[in-house]
Amino acid sequence: QEWCDAVHQTGKKIWFRFHPQNWGNLTAAGAITDLQAYILANPTFFQNGDIFEFYDESHPYLFFNPPDNWNNSTQTWSDWIATMVAALNTTFASLGLSGVITTIQSITSSYWTQGDVKSSAITALNNQLCIDYYPLDFANDPNKGVSVMLNTLYALHATYPTANIII
Repeated sequence: QEWCDAVHQTGKKIWFRFHPQNWGNLTAAGAITDLQAYILANPTFFQNGDIFEFYDESHPYLFFNPPDNWNNSTQTWSDWIATMVAALNTTFASLGLSGVITTIQSITSSYWTQGDVKSSAITALNNQLCIDYYPLDFANDPNKGVSVMLNTLYALHATYPTANIII
């Protein structure tokens, strides 16, 4: 709380990257319950303008026991993203916070570039694609790092031509 207060007192916002409590046995339904419980247990951590992200580099196989059809279709996972964002918004609204940003959710870039994120997630995420990128992975070959990033951006723009990209 002290850290959150200190940051907010400077007028800055916080990007919360949540890691669920029950990581070893995380289920899709349990993840939403964990998120809601964390928010409700710590309501004063958050202010409008903060970002609350479910999990950095999310992907369909993140869960301990994903629904069977997740193995064959990312539509269910994309629908879950939409359900999760709606649940976060409802939980924050119950605390009187309607401006905590829940639509910036970093998803593993290969799911974006392969077109595996379906319209239900794209709509829920407010037409924003968020990826992590690690240029230090290419510290010994910066030219390759630039090339890889440009190829990723080209693929994203080709697959989701109207989306905003957050790196």
